[in-house]
Amino acid sequence: MALKSGDRVKETTTVEGTGTATLLGAAIGFQPFSAVLSDADTCYYCIELGAEWEVGTGTYSAGTLARTSVQSSSNANALVSFSAGTKSVFLTFPALAAQNLAIQPLTGILYVDQNSPAVSPDGSIAAPFTTIQAALDAIGPATSSTEQETFWRLMITGGFYDEDLTIPSLRTITLDCEPRAMLSNSTLSSSRSITVNSTTASFTPFRIAGLKLENLIMVDGISLSQSGAGDANFGLEIRNCQFIDTGIPGVQGPSVDAATWAGGHMRLTAYDSLFRPIDAAHCIDGGVGLDFAIKQAEGCSFDGPVRAAGYGQFSLCTVDGDLTFDAPGGAFSVNDITRPEGFFMCDFQTPIQFTGTQPGDFRVDDVSWKTAKTNVTVNAPATAQNLSDALYSPANPGDWAAPAPDTISDAIDRIAASIFANHGAIP
Repeated sequence: MALKSGDRVKETTTVEGTGTATLLGAAIGFQPFSAVLSDADTCYYCIELGAEWEVGTGTYSAGTLARTSVQSSSNANALVSFSAGTKSVFLTFPALAAQNLAIQPLTGILYVDQNSPAVSPDGSIAAPFTTIQAALDAIGPATSSTEQETFWRLMITGGFYDEDLTIPSLRTITLDCEPRAMLSNSTLSSSRSITVNSTTASFTPFRIAGLKLENLIMVDGISLSQSGAGDANFGLEIRNCQFIDTGIPGVQGPSVDAATWAGGHMRLTAYDSLFRPIDAAHCIDGGVGLDFAIKQAEGCSFDGPVRAAGYGQFSLCTVDGDLTFDAPGGAFSVNDITRPEGFFMCDFQTPIQFTGTQPGDFRVDDVSWKTAKTNVTVNAPATAQNLSDALYSPANPGDWAAPAPDTISDAIDRIAASIFANHGAIP
């Protein structure tokens, strides 16, 4: 399904009432709809007969045009009940679409508003879907390399969406929410989750798909369970989201659950978000021996244990749970982690256990050192490294136990570590 247009496309129809228009052939000097549209494609159309006229979004199928939604018409912008006679029907570009062209490209973006009064929602800004899943279903799974490489964005208004979401396979989709968009009912007594579809399809040698969440509040969490043929890669980005625990009986699960992930690489990046285990062992669960890694976390709170194959960088985060990184051959042997590894300007709030698979897995700068030296127990074979003393140099056990230094020289070291964390080594 795609929204398409074309030049000089015009046919006749004898449709009466408000039903589907049967297309009766191209007018002289024009093309038929079939020249530019395939079954299930949508288009902007106009039908006219004297004083009766209608402009809207239609769905083409086998020589017919379903009048999906109306943007303007001679019937107070509602469907026109056409009288008898031969009408002209042609492709057009509505004024409303032109006014919103800067923010509404013809493909790749759909709108969702639970309070929309549109009679026939189609995902346009004039007729948004009323549920998020309806928009996801309209996108559907990718069936070709071209569809796989098309990026989709759902623009979602604030409010309560009491629905579980299933993400279509082999797609890269952003759920761009207004503040206070929630997956729950209005009393926060309904738990709702997001599931990424499993698939074994592959269209490109190095397949990439992904899900990005922005400004979403969830009761429950995200479940990732994808198996892939050949190279399978998935990116999950979570930005300014909250996973909350309202104490609903029977609700269980991590904020992000990849314990059954199989296939290729799974990489998580997170910014300014709150992760909680909801009656579960972990707030982030990457399973055991799976290729799930935390590529970057910035400004996040982890209110429970984290388990993954490895990690790239935590910066400005608070940690309140055990950390386990168990990639075979070492936590930093996983691919696609390009950020400098370590904890920068982080706060370890309670006594926790750090478990890794090789020496030097626990890497911290001086700011993180202040709470890590008293609250973190590093389990062998992992060891600690102080990134501020000398890049990736082994930590001095004496320094580990001593109070954090507080001199001008050490302050400069901390500034240098911060610059390195965000921009790389200083020349």
